Amino acid sequence: DLHLSIRRQRQMCIRDSDGTAKELPGERDRNFLIQQSKGQRFVLKIFNQCESKELLETQNEALTKTQNVLGSGRSPNLLVNQNNDFLTKIESKTGIQHWLRLVGYVEGIPMAEYTPHNEEFLHHLGMMCGDMTRAVHSIEHKPLQSDLLWNMNRVSGTLEKFLV
Repeated sequence: DLHLSIRRQRQMCIRDSDGTAKELPGERDRNFLIQQSKGQRFVLKIFNQCESKELLETQNEALTKTQNVLGSGRSPNLLVNQNNDFLTKIESKTGIQHWLRLVGYVEGIPMAEYTPHNEEFLHHLGMMCGDMTRAVHSIEHKPLQSDLLWNMNRVSGTLEKFLV
């Protein structure tokens, strides 16, 4: 139902909007790899219409905290729009409102494609997961209710639903 042109969406978030957009996979949202003519790459995320601003602001804080822990280039950095905000609200031609976020693109190989998953790799992965857990535990927002399948508070229900 989202009929906004990619060019218009990019103009709302990026000052120099020359370049290309390629849709990326997404579970609940629409994601686009933006490649500028000067070589810079970004990810434009168009959120599901049901996502609350409060949840997205908590995600922004989590992104900031994980970047502080992991360092530049290992976690997406939030980019501000033309109004100096991290979130942009747009409306489709049919009147449905969506939030947008723009982040820097992180180079790398998806974990599922990386080989080998040896002891050293798993050790570093565990260390990074521990660092990220400590970072997000310092978030000051109150816990939000979430019906996402990967919400750790819903593990029992998710396992029952999909493994029975």
